[in-house]
Amino acid sequence: MRRCKTQYWLLSLVNHCNIRYHMILYLCSDWILRKFICF
Repeated sequence: MRRCKTQYWLLSLVNHCNIRYHMILYLCSDWILRKFICF
């Protein structure tokens, strides 16, 4: 619950500052997580 709230807060903050940077960061972390899960 706390982690979700923090993520939401960070998302809002980054979204407000720079949506493109957030998207790149999100896609990179998503790819890294998938790589660890799959391989």
